Amino acid sequence: MQQGQVFAKGPSNWAYRYRLGGRDSKRVQQSGFPTERAAEQALDRALERARQEHGLAETPTLSELVAIYLAQHDTEPETIDKLRWLLSKATAAFGDLPISELQSAEIAAWRMTIPYGHRFEATQALRQTLSRAVQWRMINSNPANQGVENPQRPRVEQRPFDSWDELQRLADRLGRHLGPVVLFAAATGSALLFPAPRGGYLDLHNFRYRDWKPAQRALGIDPIRRVYDLRHTFATFALRAGISTFDLSRYMGASLTMIDRQYGHLAKDGRQHAIDLLDRFNGSCVHTVDAKWTRKKGSRPTAGHKNRL
Repeated sequence: MQQGQVFAKGPSNWAYRYRLGGRDSKRVQQSGFPTERAAEQALDRALERARQEHGLAETPTLSELVAIYLAQHDTEPETIDKLRWLLSKATAAFGDLPISELQSAEIAAWRMTIPYGHRFEATQALRQTLSRAVQWRMINSNPANQGVENPQRPRVEQRPFDSWDELQRLADRLGRHLGPVVLFAAATGSALLFPAPRGGYLDLHNFRYRDWKPAQRALGIDPIRRVYDLRHTFATFALRAGISTFDLSRYMGASLTMIDRQYGHLAKDGRQHAIDLLDRFNGSCVHTVDAKWTRKKGSRPTAGHKNRL
């Protein structure tokens, strides 16, 4: 069950809608409310009735909450799968506990048991899920936010390919069946599955050890890039070509925050590109301007204004 949505259908007509049982279920919608607040109150009552009709407790267990949350989370299947995996870390420890009984100190201690590589993401997923429970008025506050520090781990340097020529040489080395797959992935950031030469889907594990790494070694590519670095390569080339982070986030199905944190620094010519865009817009080079303070006519500078910028 999802929180639902309130929206305007006209100057003085508000409505709400929500689903039960995930994105493929029937959507309940009601309109005719004079104000946004009236529609929100009606939505709250409708969701409360729906929870009671489906036998949900006022404070479900964490496992029950996770199941409800994932069922209504409207995003890509890959994102749902990753979120489910991250939340499984929390449900393994607290799954049978009613969410009203979750304690911040216990969550903080649990967080330190999670491997460092995905500690931040697992804690963030739990926070996200419990925040929805607060919005649904199942609990009054989020225990994963209070006194639970969750600093982001330092950004890992990504290693995209250096140029399109390097990718083309790698594709030529891989041959006419596998080479186009590499070029397509680097040019689109695609997460599609590709057919194998003898039918079925391309086995990534076999491809990595039989073809991908040996081809790079033969060409002297160092360090050896991962298959996933083709996605990093697409992001890097797109940013260097001048594609905005907003557009890139839509193409890659990632948030603006993630794009900026993971890929923004890779566009090493980003500053110069911005200068070039401004030069073309203004029709001439951008010059340094005198930004010092200028006093009004007839006024006399005071001691406090001397040398002030």
